[in-house]
Amino acid sequence: MTFVERPLRDNPAHALPHDLPIDFRQFDTPVKVIREGGPGKIGLIELEVERFDDVSRIVRRYHRAPLQFFQPMYIDTALPGMPFIMVLQQGGGMLQGDRYRLDISCGEGAAIHVTSQSATKLYKCDDNFITQIVTITAGKDSVVEYLPDMTIPYRNSRFFQRLDLHIDPEATVIVGEVLTAGRIAMGERHDYDIYFAQTNAYAPDGRLLAVDTVKLQPPAGSVESPALFGPYDAFGVLSVFSRKLPLPQLTRVVREALAADTVVARKAIAGVSELPNASGISVRILGTSGAVAEHARRVAWSAARQALLNVPAPDLRKA
Repeated sequence: MTFVERPLRDNPAHALPHDLPIDFRQFDTPVKVIREGGPGKIGLIELEVERFDDVSRIVRRYHRAPLQFFQPMYIDTALPGMPFIMVLQQGGGMLQGDRYRLDISCGEGAAIHVTSQSATKLYKCDDNFITQIVTITAGKDSVVEYLPDMTIPYRNSRFFQRLDLHIDPEATVIVGEVLTAGRIAMGERHDYDIYFAQTNAYAPDGRLLAVDTVKLQPPAGSVESPALFGPYDAFGVLSVFSRKLPLPQLTRVVREALAADTVVARKAIAGVSELPNASGISVRILGTSGAVAEHARRVAWSAARQALLNVPAPDLRKA
């Protein structure tokens, strides 16, 4: 990954998806207080990781508020050489006109886990919208995990995220998200304007391997139909890109782990399927709460980790 120069970092277009869906054009209005992409509105993180002997270390780093990250922590006793990076949002959430971008590069044989300090709150958008771009480049034999905590959309929030993955055939990349229906305790249930998240996985030569799109727009029609949320209050997804095991075997392992978990059996439903081009598997989860969906995602993550890396998921101890 080549780090960008300051003029590009200062340009709001650097953190704005070039292929922003047409659904957001109606919301492309000036922000009355601090303009979109203005000071304090462009959050950037750039991380480059390389392997040295048995330890992966960050060799280049950059962050700009309102995004920052803590020092790497080596907390996984089963994978002691993997750094864990915790991303922090200053101000507690994402505001209208915010433009975030995270660029993560993992070199050959290196490993990294990126998560968030707490839930991501999407605040009300009287004007404009919120965007986030996440680009992950995984080199040969590398392991990259990107698993932020749940996202909570407030009433009238508008959010677009694009997650671009550039994956070597011999790399393992695990990414996931959990979306709640909103601030349930405040009487907000699917009161956001739009939530649009797209994951694109590419081979090193640029060939598209898989696309996963989640688009929820409650004003355009109920998302509580049986084909969407139904009676559940949270949605989760875990995508595992790896060729270390035959996909039918990996699918079976993750399905069996979810089926055997008592919390998932009582409070969630989950399905596992293979992704196109033999690129990996996808886990879809519906839970009675964000915590339940996160638990089910962790069960699937740990099962996939055990099958692919021969180690379970560690305890991140955020509570």
